[in-house]
Order: sequence, then C-alpha cells, then structure tokens
Amino acid sequence: LERLRLVEARRKVELEKEVLASHYNYLSRSALDGILLLNEQGLILETNERALEMYGRSRGEMLGLHASALRSREERGKFEERWRRIRTEPGLLVETQHARQDGTVFPVEINMRPIVVEGTTYYQAIVRDITERDQARKQLEDANRLYAVLSGSNQAIAKAVTEQEVFDSICQIGAETGGFKIVAIGLADESGTWLRPVACAGESRS
Repeated sequence: LERLRLVEARRKVELEKEVLASHYNYLSRSALDGILLLNEQGLILETNERALEMYGRSRGEMLGLHASALRSREERGKFEERWRRIRTEPGLLVETQHARQDGTVFPVEINMRPIVVEGTTYYQAIVRDITERDQARKQLEDANRLYAVLSGSNQAIAKAVTEQEVFDSICQIGAETGGFKIVAIGLADESGTWLRPVACAGESRS
C-alpha cells in the first residue's frame, strides 16, 4: 500500500511538471515580449519566438549565445557589472541598448529574475522593445521644452525695454531653456535678399 502511495505521488508530481511545462511553453509562444532562459554563465539555453523575431536570429544562432552578444557595442562593457548584480539580487529591471543580427540598435527594458530548478539556478530575462515608448517620451520632452521657451520668450518681451534686449533674451532662453546649440535672430533687409544678424546665443557664440 505504501509503495502504491509513493508511485501515485510521483505520478502526480510528474503530471504537475508536464502541466506547468505546457503552460510555460504556451505563455512563451504567445508572449509579446522576448523571453530568454540563461544559465549561470550567461549562456542562452532557451528562447521564445518573439525573441527570435526581435533580434533577427534563428533558434540555432540564439541557443548557446552569450547574453552579452545581444547588447550594442557601446553597452557590452557594462555587462559584467550588471551580471554581478543579477546574481546577487532577487530581481533586476534595467534599460539598455541591444542590437539585432544586422547591427541595428534598439532600446530595451529587461526584467531579470533567478529561477531555481532542482537545486540549479537559472535566469529568466523578459525583454521588451521600448522603441515606441522612448519616441513618445522624447516627443513629450521636446514639446515641454518648446513650451518653456515660448513662455520664457513672452515674459522677456513683456520685461524688455529695448528691441535689442528682446532679441538677446529670446536667444539666451532658447539656448539655456530650450537646449538648442545655436539660437540666432536676423533681420531681413528691405529687399529680403539677406539677413542681418542682430542676436546670437549658444555654443558657437564668439
């Protein structure tokens, strides 16, 4: 009777493993993010289809590849420090730059967590392409910066005593608040064929 109970318990454990494996495979296949499974050396042991599409690589090219090879050249030097953190912290969320097989670089957000299976530690990396999010964020930052320049320019116009003060203030605001490298104002002559510079600010100002 005890032997039957042990056999039944083992069958139950194996069945649970099969169900979990099937569920994990389904989630991996249907995930919108890339999913990578790494060993303690940082080698890729498993990947889902989305990750293959994201990096433009075949399954054979991905398996066995070191995770650092997915980073852009500029970011590879930071891999060892990040990998040490991954191995000592329960979870890590980072933003970095990765590269596709053809060399094109794109921004990613990586959620990395350790997974212990029968005493062996693996690392699951969920990789999200954040290109659209970064573009939207940059557009918002640009819009906010331009609004700040316009607001500052309106205040400068209201406070200035002379026309030259208006020109100088607007150029200075554009360079300091707007972050533009060069801001200049020119007045057209009566014929409209050339501009006479009247104010300038920024890196090129001499």
